[in-house]
Amino acid sequence: MVFSRFAAFPASDLLSATQLISLHLLLNRPPPDGESPDHLFGPYISVLPREFDSHPLTWAVQHKFGGPIPLTSSGENLLPKLPCSVLSALTKLEAKFWDDWKTVCQYVGDSLDLLDRSDGPLKMSDTTDIASTTHYLWAWMNVNTRCLYDRLTRSKSDPDNISLCPVFDFANHKWTAPTMRVAPSDVDVRNFVVRDVGSNLTCVTCCEDVVEDKELYLTYGEHPNRTLFVEYGFINEVSEHEFVSGAYAGEVDVQDIVEDIDWTMHSAPQPAHPSYRLITALRLYHIVPADSHDVPSDNDTILNPWSDTLSGRKDVISDENEAAWRSTLLNISNTVAKRAEASMASMAGMPMEKEQPEWYEWMLHNIRMLWWEERYVAMAVADSVRNGVEF
Repeated sequence: MVFSRFAAFPASDLLSATQLISLHLLLNRPPPDGESPDHLFGPYISVLPREFDSHPLTWAVQHKFGGPIPLTSSGENLLPKLPCSVLSALTKLEAKFWDDWKTVCQYVGDSLDLLDRSDGPLKMSDTTDIASTTHYLWAWMNVNTRCLYDRLTRSKSDPDNISLCPVFDFANHKWTAPTMRVAPSDVDVRNFVVRDVGSNLTCVTCCEDVVEDKELYLTYGEHPNRTLFVEYGFINEVSEHEFVSGAYAGEVDVQDIVEDIDWTMHSAPQPAHPSYRLITALRLYHIVPADSHDVPSDNDTILNPWSDTLSGRKDVISDENEAAWRSTLLNISNTVAKRAEASMASMAGMPMEKEQPEWYEWMLHNIRMLWWEERYVAMAVADSVRNGVEF
């Protein structure tokens, strides 16, 4: 769909790929019981999901407007139940959505003929208009949840390297033993992009044999459940055995406890451990004695031992520093575990409201699993600290 940037949208270099594709979907959204008016891509657009009521971003946008926005209020009631790390990631995703919507509104405002030529539902572009925002949310969610990486620019890391790929994008996610994968494109092989042509996205099966009527799965990347939940609206179903054995790498973000930086703890590869960034930060935190109220006069002298651990000249700052940061890590782990236990207990006693949507119980289960994962990872890291494991 990306080639339409040059044919249908004037000065479309003002828009990112996400903004452009979502605008195309927005202008060609099918009516509730009808087909998309797009003569070229209409059949594909018409089979895209018609709503994202169960997705947490929908709940966040709904909350922004202070109530239901022709959707459902059930999800909004679940927002306070999310782990802090999930809410933080959701807030970042919501900010991307509003930034894209604002840019698209400005673009449409400068190209009013787009609305005149569109048979879709959009009649105005205004970030404060509930109806317009609801329509754009549908379009943006389809892009965010369905686009595949597709090398279209010189830079491999360019965020515009995405495409909607009919049929291929309907493959569901499986965190273990996927049945197919994306093969390197001709663009990746020759490292050369031909403008307006794009690449040849090709799917190949994996080692496992595929028989008739067997569902084909992709792996959406090695993401923690927090990311899958926020970006796609689901989680990996993981058993306790898969956590304990290290087959699944659980992760907890302790950003709200150790402020301002995305520090994490992990259950795998075993033993359960804090990230290197977290270890480094805690060592720095404890380099000045806790009972000191004076600012050191010679910063270099204070920081040199810490810098030596970064460069590899020293393994540790001192035995006292190691004991101090490990004690703090244990406190962090216990705090995360207790918070998760309290949250799971409060959810167990939630009264069930009448006439909840079909997805409500499933989402409650997903949120409980997010808390369970945080609790398990925190307890595993705490055990590693108590057992004297060297990280």
